[in-house]
Amino acid sequence: MNIADTRPVGTRPEWGRKGATLTRPPGIPTVRSQVKPSAQNPTHSLAPGEVHVWLMPEPAAPPEAFAAVLAASERDEFARMAPAPARRFVCGRGLLRHTLSRYADPLPAAWVLQRTERGRPELLGMAGPSFNVSHTQGLVVCAVSAGTVGVDVERGRRLKDPKALAKRFFHPEEASQVLGAGGEDARRACFLRLWTLKEAHAKALGCGVAGQLGKLRFPARLPGGAREKEARDDFVEAPISLGDAESSAERGWVCWYRRPTAAHHLSVVAAGGTELSCHWLDTAGHDATAPLR
Repeated sequence: MNIADTRPVGTRPEWGRKGATLTRPPGIPTVRSQVKPSAQNPTHSLAPGEVHVWLMPEPAAPPEAFAAVLAASERDEFARMAPAPARRFVCGRGLLRHTLSRYADPLPAAWVLQRTERGRPELLGMAGPSFNVSHTQGLVVCAVSAGTVGVDVERGRRLKDPKALAKRFFHPEEASQVLGAGGEDARRACFLRLWTLKEAHAKALGCGVAGQLGKLRFPARLPGGAREKEARDDFVEAPISLGDAESSAERGWVCWYRRPTAAHHLSVVAAGGTELSCHWLDTAGHDATAPLR
């Protein structure tokens, strides 16, 4: 959920539509031929409890390798979007498809995805790792695990009034955390730690975050403190529990909060998670250890 998105739930933008003709948003590569489904050996594996997060800086235009593997229904979907949402959609789906193919035999174009009633993509009749995708201005991420996983990333500089939002959406003790965090930057960071943790948990459960914001209470913990650095690959390990949430003991939820860049806040929630590792890609979607297949 984009904190800045105030469009009513269930509505869809009509940008890019001229009469009955769908137009391609600027900057989206034209797909001349679709990759034929086939299979190759996977390059990565997941041990029980492992969670892998793949991160890619948002490019000015989606990589052609991402646009080329989208299904026809996905291309129709992004054709109805404004340029920026369309770019992030293509990057998110492309990253997802290429990430899945790092762990299982099908090539990126061969994955068959469907949406749940709440709009979450899931595999249809295919075996593969559990996954979740999130994107915001400047960053696209995909988390995979053998167990249920949820991920959320937010850009902190877009948040203007963390105190009012905390009072409106959070448990009173959490709102007190935000209000007592110090300066504006500290309050923003405290708010986004709690927000992304709640969002990631709701996505792991497959439900909307709106109904979960006040039901979970996370313990007080400042995000990283002096150890945080601006280097994009400097993650601050901060696994925490879900406090007094009933589902924590039942499903063994484990949470991580990290700062992948100076501007971004990332949370991951996984059932039975024991270890989190992060892998950076460049803006073309390339990883030094595992080229796109």
